[in-house]
Amino acid sequence: MRVFKRVAITVYIVTTAVLAVTTFMSPSVYSSVWFVTLLALWGVTLVAGMVMTGMWHRLPSFLLHSSFVLMLAGGLVTYVSGEKGYVTMSPGDEVSSFNLESGGVSQLSVTLRLDSFHVEYYPGGVAPKDYVSFIRVDGEPCRISMNNILERDGYRFYQSSYDGRGGTLLTVNHDPWGTGISYAGYMLLAVGGLMLMLWHKGRFMTLLRGLSVVAMLLLCYNVADASSIKGITREQGDSLASRQVIYNGRVAPFNTLARDFVTKLSGSASYRGLSVEQVVASWLLYPEEWQHQPIISIESDELCSRLGIEGGMARMTDLFDDEGRYRLEAMYKGTDRGLDRDILEVDEKVGLVLMLTSDELIVPRGDDVAPLSRAKVAVEIAYNRLPLERIFFMFTLSMAVIAFLAFAMKWRCRRLLVAALYVSLSLQALNYAMRWYVSGSIPLADGYETMQFLSLAVLVLTCVIYRRNEFALPSGMLLAGFAGLVAWLGESNPTITPLLPVLSSPWLSLHVTLVMIAYALLSFTMLNGIVALAMKRERERLMAMSTVLLYPGVVLLGIGIFAGAVWANVSWGRYWGWDPKETWALITFLVYAVPLHTSIAKLRTPLNFHIYLILAFLTVIMTYFGVNLLPSLHAY
Repeated sequence: MRVFKRVAITVYIVTTAVLAVTTFMSPSVYSSVWFVTLLALWGVTLVAGMVMTGMWHRLPSFLLHSSFVLMLAGGLVTYVSGEKGYVTMSPGDEVSSFNLESGGVSQLSVTLRLDSFHVEYYPGGVAPKDYVSFIRVDGEPCRISMNNILERDGYRFYQSSYDGRGGTLLTVNHDPWGTGISYAGYMLLAVGGLMLMLWHKGRFMTLLRGLSVVAMLLLCYNVADASSIKGITREQGDSLASRQVIYNGRVAPFNTLARDFVTKLSGSASYRGLSVEQVVASWLLYPEEWQHQPIISIESDELCSRLGIEGGMARMTDLFDDEGRYRLEAMYKGTDRGLDRDILEVDEKVGLVLMLTSDELIVPRGDDVAPLSRAKVAVEIAYNRLPLERIFFMFTLSMAVIAFLAFAMKWRCRRLLVAALYVSLSLQALNYAMRWYVSGSIPLADGYETMQFLSLAVLVLTCVIYRRNEFALPSGMLLAGFAGLVAWLGESNPTITPLLPVLSSPWLSLHVTLVMIAYALLSFTMLNGIVALAMKRERERLMAMSTVLLYPGVVLLGIGIFAGAVWANVSWGRYWGWDPKETWALITFLVYAVPLHTSIAKLRTPLNFHIYLILAFLTVIMTYFGVNLLPSLHAY
């Protein structure tokens, strides 16, 4: 038994390490014989371990380990017998075969005929809402669109692309057994994970005691200045704010367009005391005057030096010589690195100004486009004007520092700190709710929105556990504050755009929500570990707290990962593609699952336990930030 345990642990470690290394290699490695053999060996050790330990007597553990056996088996069946390819059709074409990704042609059991293809747009006619193919399958009319697949005789057809001439490209997947087996594994993982936390004899329920959640909302606001630069008055600018235009593929208040324009150019949501509406409208009315305004922010010292600009703010006239030639064009070498990257950033700003002055940026809402309600316009303008994210991270980080000082100096100000916690929660909840209302969908579509959600989730969890763990309040506010700071630095005033068709799926929302909550829970275990290293007498208590957080963290991460697999399968016909982001998410799951195994004696020591969790958090950092440097289908 001891020998087998060492073999099983070795296979687990080797598998995890190989997964990490292969994200830096060619994707073809995942279809190699040695890689498939390694995963098969891992599956064999799982089955052998379940049999040798009589795991069926511990039902939750049995279901969890069985789920991975089924997932590995499903992947193997897909690898051996699955077929995937594509079919292209023009209107009126009939096909009864498809091209395989691996090369060659495979016959379909049905005949497809394309009647028509068209793109559906959001109001305004710019941003695509869906791609739709109207086809006939053996004469029967059918509709295929994004996240709306067609199944016939074991074949699954997905809307994948189009040619711009009325033709369509459909992905074809024939995997009647592998997908079903893998889905069964996903279901077992969810059931087993929930049972693991709810099992009355389990470790989690033994450690857990009643916890509560409290939430509240708070509104705050600020007011801008005025200026004497030549242009329209503040009153005239305010009257333009609620005018509705087509912007970024949707109907939006003029305030949103103007805010993004000014922020992009100057790095700030105002310019010399003028409102954003004043800046844009004045530039349209007085272009000769405004081309001499130093409003274009240039962060590169080298580029400023070459252009002869002081203070990092350029005028439009600084970027053209006396003969009207564009100075940046002569400097650009086409490498997209170093100075060239800085030139491209400035060039994008110049392009926005030229679009504005050539009447290409502002598109009035036509009578055939439904207007926004007054309430939605008012909320969006309020969202644009209130710097809630900046207020949130500055207040939260400040109170986190005070909370740590209060803990170290033994100040008696617990009520004040608790009140500050709920103020932070209220600020971020209001910020997130306003964004949700304005966008019309849950804000989880990009990195900025997921960092917002992460900070909100951390604060909710802090409200749940601060009564049981005095370190949770300063640690939670510090973590939430830094999440807010990262969001603000990355996109302090982000653009709210309609969802891309492939992102408009409840499976995506579930996937991102569960994974971000899991990351919040795992972040607390890392902070607990840091505190435990500094305070020896608290190590055992913090170990119990971290263990309580580990169970839901690991379970939610696992369910979230495979909810993403279902989304991928529904959207483009593959439930697992070994993308670096999903591979590192799996690595994170495997790393954090280790401390839940009480049979590992070394991790039963509080010091080793906390050191392990601190180091394990590096996988979360790699998953969320590091893999963005690798080729990936994920945008964040």
